[in-house]
Amino acid sequence: MIQVENDYGEAVFQDPNYMPFIRDLLLSQLGNDTVLYTADPVVGTYCLKCGTIPGALATVDFGISNDSFIDEKYAELAKVNNGGPIVSTEVWTGLYSSWGLPRPTPVDPAVVYENLNHMYSKNASINIYLIHGGTNFEFTSASDPGGAPGLHNGTTLDGVSLQNWFQCGINLTKASIDSLTTSFVEGLNPKVRSPQKASTLPGVFVGQFTASQLQDTFFDSTGWGKGQLFINGYNLGRYWPIAGPQITLYVPQPIIQQMNTVVLIELVGQSSAQNVANFVDHAIWP
Repeated sequence: MIQVENDYGEAVFQDPNYMPFIRDLLLSQLGNDTVLYTADPVVGTYCLKCGTIPGALATVDFGISNDSFIDEKYAELAKVNNGGPIVSTEVWTGLYSSWGLPRPTPVDPAVVYENLNHMYSKNASINIYLIHGGTNFEFTSASDPGGAPGLHNGTTLDGVSLQNWFQCGINLTKASIDSLTTSFVEGLNPKVRSPQKASTLPGVFVGQFTASQLQDTFFDSTGWGKGQLFINGYNLGRYWPIAGPQITLYVPQPIIQQMNTVVLIELVGQSSAQNVANFVDHAIWP
């Protein structure tokens, strides 16, 4: 199954040629036997009507609630999927957290269980979003991009509306570090500076630890500033405890060996970690 679009029914401005183009492009590349689908929230009736397209199965996404809420959403879905199967592409068992914002209130697992049982009683196919509350590995931290400039709103420069503008690439030539002048180095001046502790500066910190038991664990970033954690060459993601709300990084068991190498790329400097990488057996949220 290949998804044509996600929540396009919510788009403020919709192009009637866009969805057919995407559908036909997918079929031309993947074959006419490819099962296509769309996914939209059920907000009134307009999202499903505007987000679906002939030739693609309509599916829905919504959060945890109660039986009557689920029945209402599936009834709206039945109006547009022409007798097709009931599919909940996203059942939101929780919401994502964002740097610097409070942690979303966790959903009671008992309520999740009751909701899923009711969906199964309706013979629905379910995709749980998300199945676990882990962390974003490597550099995959999610974000909400603002969209291309001028796509929906006018583009301005110093408050003046731009007309007939376009974007283009600029070819950058390689430069030698010797060609840089000190005027580009912020804060550089010819005076003697007082010594600073290495732990308060940005840097790359490397250490090792042995594991008597190979199991899941969490890196506790308390006392560190902001940076990336690597264990045995695997990028576990970004830590930023001052911003929060995430304090720990999930370390799955397959990453752990008897002898382990930890690399912390600290971008701003520690506050109180004292060059120690601490691991705990549970996630920490403020």
